[in-house]
Amino acid sequence: MRLPFCSICVSNRCCTALLALAVTLPIPGAAAPVPGETPGGKKDRPAPEPDVEVRCTNGSVIRLKVLEEQLALKTPYGRLTIPLARLNELECATRLPDETSRRVAALVLELGSDQLKTRDDATAELARLGAKAYPALLKAEKDKDAEVQKRARQLLERVRKSVPEEALQVREKDVVHTEDSRISGQLETLLLRCHTDQFGEVKLKLSDVRSLRNLAFERPQEDTGGDVLPDPGHLYAYQAQVGKVLKFRINAAMVGGTVWGTDVYTLDSHLAAAAIHAGVLQQGKGGVIKVKILPPTVGFVGSMRNGVTTHPFPNYPGAYEFVKK
Repeated sequence: MRLPFCSICVSNRCCTALLALAVTLPIPGAAAPVPGETPGGKKDRPAPEPDVEVRCTNGSVIRLKVLEEQLALKTPYGRLTIPLARLNELECATRLPDETSRRVAALVLELGSDQLKTRDDATAELARLGAKAYPALLKAEKDKDAEVQKRARQLLERVRKSVPEEALQVREKDVVHTEDSRISGQLETLLLRCHTDQFGEVKLKLSDVRSLRNLAFERPQEDTGGDVLPDPGHLYAYQAQVGKVLKFRINAAMVGGTVWGTDVYTLDSHLAAAAIHAGVLQQGKGGVIKVKILPPTVGFVGSMRNGVTTHPFPNYPGAYEFVKK
């Protein structure tokens, strides 16, 4: 039977209300919105990771994003977890891949072989390894075997002539710089998850990294008159300011870096450790120190003072001394 036709008149206001109700009511069988997604199905875009500048051990510089949220650092006072967002700079300890480290150790042993060809082959390969063999050669220079000592010294001389001094700094600790602290220790990870625009997600080996700097962190300007500057770690950035006296605030003086010289120090010497050695700071206590930038100097003498041992060095293109009261 055919039903009679009925017409219903709906006002514009009522139509709008019904349409809004239909949009808000769930549709049977439809999937519920996923937390973190917009109604259109698109995920909320995460906050961008900080851009960092990485200085590699081969001298190259790259920029990328670090995907890690935090760094775990083992210190003499326990394990610290440092949010990456708080990181200003990271100075990486000297590292070698395990395979390279084992190979260098084996070659150093072969320097004392009874076979001349074995000694010569090991010497040639260590020379090719250059800076990678440098830390092991420093130890081999003090070996009990006279032949090992002699060849290690010859190799060290060759490496120092062919590799920039900065690349030969043996850094025993990782040093993390934040806005209000400077912490030495050993990072637990050997790889950092990173993202590059060119290659997407990559793994960055810390054995290839000399330093890492958050690009949002601005280093202090050199021309600051009599202002007190934050601890820069080393002073090689001030090489062109010969004769200038600068003041630095050392927040927590700790022995953890290498120093060359006595009273007069190479520009790449660890500033806090040199200050303790010179007696202008006490270990574990901070303070403001004054240094004078000196021209290239010949003949740095090593010594032990105040619990800090420094090393000799023939010459360096810049130096500094502490201005004592």
